[in-house]
Amino acid sequence: MDYGVYVITSEATKSRKIVMDAQLRTAHMEATYIETFTVDSRHVSSILTSGELEVYSKHMEAYSRFLATGSRHALVLEDDAILPESFPTLLSGHMPPKAFDFYFISDDHFPKPHQIISPYIIKTNASKTACAYLLGRRAAEVMLAYATSLDKPIDHKMNDVIVAHGLETYWHVGLVRHGSACGIYSSAIRHTPL
Repeated sequence: MDYGVYVITSEATKSRKIVMDAQLRTAHMEATYIETFTVDSRHVSSILTSGELEVYSKHMEAYSRFLATGSRHALVLEDDAILPESFPTLLSGHMPPKAFDFYFISDDHFPKPHQIISPYIIKTNASKTACAYLLGRRAAEVMLAYATSLDKPIDHKMNDVIVAHGLETYWHVGLVRHGSACGIYSSAIRHTPL
């Protein structure tokens, strides 16, 4: 599968970047780290915390960089993703059966599935956590078009976009562990409101 890897990280979570570097080296994968961001404050809701705004903006930066490449897909990882051993092999062996816009591969947030594809893959019309996922070019383009209104956390905005545009969305039941959700890390997005 043709995909670039983008890791969302920050100065406040330096120790996570060290762990992610080691995981990616073990997996023989190279990544682009998204460590800085800019935002047009005219489009920002006071509902978002500073951490949510930072994470949202960095996902948008990852999409922009991805669309500037010739890759068909992007693998986006937040720095609290815990990759399994042999991650690239496991991922290639657990892909959705057809083209997709979003493929969420972390282990939390399980609403009722739309359609069970295999013991590991669910077809749905909802987002999951933004900890670890693949997206196609169409999903990145649509998400960037919606970035003019920063009014929800990134995973909630993904859900709105998936529903509004009928994007082909799949979930893996837990290929990647979400370190903040399972207690390995504390959440980095719970900063002060803007």
